Amino acid sequence: MFVQLVHVGRLSHSDFHGAPPVAPSAVTPVGFIRTPQGLKPYETPWALSPAEVAQVVDEFGRAAALAREAGFDGVEIHGASGFLIDQFLQSGTNQRTDEYGGSLGNRVRFALEIVEAVSGAWDKARIGFTVSPGGSHKGIRDENPLETFAFAARALDRQGVGYLHVLEEPINELSPARLMRENFKGTLVSSGNYTRDSGEEALQAGRADLVAFGRAFTANPDLVEKLRTKARLALPDPKTFYSGGALGYIDAVPIRTPAEAPPSNFLK
Repeated sequence: MFVQLVHVGRLSHSDFHGAPPVAPSAVTPVGFIRTPQGLKPYETPWALSPAEVAQVVDEFGRAAALAREAGFDGVEIHGASGFLIDQFLQSGTNQRTDEYGGSLGNRVRFALEIVEAVSGAWDKARIGFTVSPGGSHKGIRDENPLETFAFAARALDRQGVGYLHVLEEPINELSPARLMRENFKGTLVSSGNYTRDSGEEALQAGRADLVAFGRAFTANPDLVEKLRTKARLALPDPKTFYSGGALGYIDAVPIRTPAEAPPSNFLK
């Protein structure tokens, strides 16, 4: 069991902690966030100083050590979905002119420093890293995502992380898994909208070494066995996600007819 380590960066709000969210640069996200005081627009984040960047890197290292103390088998560094590491990688959110911005090498520096900090608690074979080259979460963007994420994949490959986890959100109809496969030689995990059959096809075609499922697990704690036996899956109910109780996680209704099949993206 690997635990994900994540810092959301600009995708937070002062209502949660009394201070503006942080980011590589003061670029406001698109959209709204649900806070304890209700739905509010995202705020303009505080651009981290180099000293503050170093502090965040240290926090990842501390979190990794705590994960080891808690008995996990490894950690996955969340560098995807528009969160802080992703914000440093992508040129639209990283407008810095110091050692953490500008060139590809500078923009990937934050991610690589976090890997090194985490490796103080874990052998790198027990460290995974997530990327979403095709993501546009809350307005995040990059001028040349193919170049940026190919560079990042090669850098992570040289660092020797245990696996790279890529979210399958196409870039101009190109599969991110295919892009990562060309630039990362270690174990590659792909996730996003897979069914049992499409996942098997991806493995047979060599686009990934492992296929991950997310939402399907929320309504099917026995998903592995159901996929093995080709049993009907239960439908996940988004209204119950992150609700803190069992409702929606162990009492879902099985799919019985094609008309009851889930939307095409429910297995992400």
